[in-house]
Amino acid sequence: YGQCWVFAGVLCTALRGLGIPTRLITNYNSGVDTALDLVVDDYVIDYSGSPPKPPPKDDCDEVWDFHVWNEGWFRRTDLDTGKKYDGWQALDPTRQKRQGVSRTQPCGPASVKAVKEGDVDKNYDTAFVYAEIGSDYVAHVYTSPTTVITKERVSGHIGKNISTKVVGKDDPSDKSSREDVTDSYKYPDGSPDNRRVYKKACDILHIPTTEAFVQAAVQAPNPEISGRFIVPETIEI
Repeated sequence: YGQCWVFAGVLCTALRGLGIPTRLITNYNSGVDTALDLVVDDYVIDYSGSPPKPPPKDDCDEVWDFHVWNEGWFRRTDLDTGKKYDGWQALDPTRQKRQGVSRTQPCGPASVKAVKEGDVDKNYDTAFVYAEIGSDYVAHVYTSPTTVITKERVSGHIGKNISTKVVGKDDPSDKSSREDVTDSYKYPDGSPDNRRVYKKACDILHIPTTEAFVQAAVQAPNPEISGRFIVPETIEI
């Protein structure tokens, strides 16, 4: 209890209870980019003995085997007067691990269309969601308590097999019950479009200097929901 899939399940139930189409999303090799520099620095110990010197504070990144969040379907007139960013919005009720941001802060809603196109300056937390699925990856190997060998920087390691459940199929042993939605989050790894979007995201965030962006994220206004919900039937809990 208290893991990402539990939080996501609760939020999914709550949003569906309000009549908002909602589903769970699983991201494999999910990046945790604490500095929002779109590079996940992974430190590996390759020796036995005393523990190594801790990595720099702004490099305390992680790669999770998988991470679960939600998508809710609604309009984003706050981002565009047309329908450019409407549709699935990423919402993550699990507390976030970000430099300079309270660990109790949730994430989203971030337009999945904005994530795919690298529009990481759009509210809310689009850069963080992009980092989870599109960051480059660098492995740093400790060969002694004070010696670190940095491996080659690679793309395509973060954000694999992004999945949801096929509607109407509830048997987890049935492989056809998994719907791959990776293409809705990013262009194929290694493709020209993928690297174009990555460069665009870096340019928007002024990589490698992201301190100003982190401060802006801390001071961003809280999301607001306006309008009225019409519940035609009695809600049973």
